[in-house]
Amino acid sequence: MLWDAQKRFVQMRIAWLQQRPKPQSSTILVSNIPPRYRSDKKLKDYFERLFPDGTIERVYIVKHLETLMSLLHDFDDAEQKLHESHYEWLQHDQDPDQRPKMMLTTEGEPVDSIEHFTRLVEHLTRLIELERSQIHSADSFTQESLSGASGFVTFKASRDAEMALRLRLEPEGHLFTMQYAPAPRDVAYGDLLTTPGQRQLSHMVGYMLILAVFILFFPLIGLTSSIINLENLEAVGFIKQILNGSGWLQSVLEGVFATLLLALFMGILPTTLSFIIDKTFTLTSSAESQLYLQEWYYWFQVIFVLLVTAIGTSLWQRFNDVLASPKGVLFDLAGNLPNTSTFYMNYVILQWSVSVLNVLRYQNLVKFMAWNTICDETRAKQKSEPEDPDYYGVGSRSARLSLVLAIGLVFSLLSPLVLVMVFVFFLVNRAVFSYLLVFAEELKPDLGGKFWALQLRHVHLVLPIFVLVMSGCIWMEPYGGPGMLALLSLGIWAYEYSRWSDILWETLPFRAVVEGAEQCISHPSEEVYMQEELTRHLNTKLPPATKAG
Repeated sequence: MLWDAQKRFVQMRIAWLQQRPKPQSSTILVSNIPPRYRSDKKLKDYFERLFPDGTIERVYIVKHLETLMSLLHDFDDAEQKLHESHYEWLQHDQDPDQRPKMMLTTEGEPVDSIEHFTRLVEHLTRLIELERSQIHSADSFTQESLSGASGFVTFKASRDAEMALRLRLEPEGHLFTMQYAPAPRDVAYGDLLTTPGQRQLSHMVGYMLILAVFILFFPLIGLTSSIINLENLEAVGFIKQILNGSGWLQSVLEGVFATLLLALFMGILPTTLSFIIDKTFTLTSSAESQLYLQEWYYWFQVIFVLLVTAIGTSLWQRFNDVLASPKGVLFDLAGNLPNTSTFYMNYVILQWSVSVLNVLRYQNLVKFMAWNTICDETRAKQKSEPEDPDYYGVGSRSARLSLVLAIGLVFSLLSPLVLVMVFVFFLVNRAVFSYLLVFAEELKPDLGGKFWALQLRHVHLVLPIFVLVMSGCIWMEPYGGPGMLALLSLGIWAYEYSRWSDILWETLPFRAVVEGAEQCISHPSEEVYMQEELTRHLNTKLPPATKAG
């Protein structure tokens, strides 16, 4: 089944790669550019020598734009305050005597807010345009001081870009490393400005921080569970009376408290991981951070949700036990997981309500209502979007969906009723995401199925847990008997996983490159590979002359 799913995915992936609009389909991202080529002109001359006959359309080196970024930040602040001042005046029917005032100094006279911020916006606009013109007209020497070690090379034909990706340009393999360019609107230009040494150091720090979170998570969950539980709540007099008078409520709370705390911790975890990833890992696009989050979040959930009952509260003690008796892993999984099937069914049922709550988009609603007190509805809507990418991003959602499927697979034979719970979960999510993705949320950058491919790999890698659990359940002492025979199925899984992993999906096979060029599948777009600070339109439009509400 996984093999067939991967084959169908590869066909869709090939079609997506062929249909990418230009300039994305004809552009490559070049990293580790030597210092002597770090200007638009010098890098273009270098590639034109390697690819003559006018195959290169344009080249752009990622630049340090700290001054321009600071000016744009000040412009955004001033433009927002101008908007708020004008909106406040509209609420007074534009009465000349009710124009908003502000104090520039503690001892000065109040000044007209609209006039002040209008002049400030105009002044900052002139400074921004001047800074942009200086950057555009800079010579090669000046560009080298501004430029980083990464750039975008756009070819006139997608076929030439695909051929360039398969080449090694210099004897030193670390120079001129090339890869597919992300969508122009999703490029993480700030991360592309880091040097290789900085990337290695920051990645090392990131891995150490994730390891620290992993180690500290076990005692944190254990400590909180010992404080917040039903037994401690019963120590409160009126709560004990309520529970004693209502047996069904006590049963419900027992099921809720067993899973709610773990669900809350798993809800906080994406924010922690996302903060580490954004601050330490250097990525080519913002969507790529969601891939990192999906990878780490999924395995945290597998360990702290799926395997937590087998590991216990001491990770170090469990590690020592495995070293002392590797066979004990089978008996731990077989002895603990089957007895906790009710816990996992409660966990899956709790996820139904979490999924339904997503439809409300209450966080966006609260932000919209807050902004609407000082802005018109159009700007308030813009300010309230998008949703929190840590918990509601594609990576976090994909990891949670994969975990529920993993729970269903592991317990499918031990407690078949869990399959019904999992089916309802995915049925609810199909309805929820059909509404959110189509009608409510903003369009996300498309990575061409990378999240789906990672989900398939996660499902594949959870199958050994199923094999270990079932092998331990049917293990017969002293020789192992049927359990040992069942354990041999890991060899079959390893063979199938190697075949599955061997399928090429990340890049186009060259046959598909030629076919796409012959059929002219790709279509041009108006986007260009250039930092937003150099191309962004400076909006100074004031709100319409209408009152709120």
